[in-house]
Amino acid sequence: MEKEISEVLLDIAADLKRNNGEPWDLTNDSGEPTVFDTRSELYIRDIVLDKDNNPCALIPLGHFEDDTIRDIAEMMRQDLPQIFRPSTKCSDPDQLQFFRKISVTKFWYCEPNIYHNDLLPDADTPASRLREKYLGDPEGLLQDAHTDPEVHAFLSNSALWLEGEIDADSFSREQQEKLLKGNGYSWNFFACDMDRNQIICEIYFEENQLEFRNDI
Repeated sequence: MEKEISEVLLDIAADLKRNNGEPWDLTNDSGEPTVFDTRSELYIRDIVLDKDNNPCALIPLGHFEDDTIRDIAEMMRQDLPQIFRPSTKCSDPDQLQFFRKISVTKFWYCEPNIYHNDLLPDADTPASRLREKYLGDPEGLLQDAHTDPEVHAFLSNSALWLEGEIDADSFSREQQEKLLKGNGYSWNFFACDMDRNQIICEIYFEENQLEFRNDI
């Protein structure tokens, strides 16, 4: 008589317990997956016990949608400075200005704190030299931070950066239109509300930089 699937799962759990807590490899000698689930249309490479001793499949993240992978990466980096998070983008390479979308209306912005003593125009400091080196090359700045401790320390020092979260909804419609008009934008210029909200937040950040200092 064929075992109930619950009994089969118990057998699998028992085998995993005897595997010293290591995942059970379901690939062949060439490292190719051999078990395919037709309902989920996924290959299963490994199985492992969770904290409650339930057998679980380990699915390579590459099988999931790009947005799912980015969401997972974002969650894993919640304790990192915002500039290191995967969803951070550059809005002005020449100023090393970065931003992150937090919601449809709220955005985080940052750029070097040119009011800090180490970044004043006549400053001859490591921070000033790094800023000058990477102006116009934000990708290089973020990439080198992974391998160069000095660059990583520069990005991690909040005092050297103007940064903060801005919510477009905190402004009235009249204030939003004034910010846009003062920078040559009309209300209907944007394809969607989120794009308009981002520019509103960006303009406010640029016009009120002293509000975003972390060194005073």
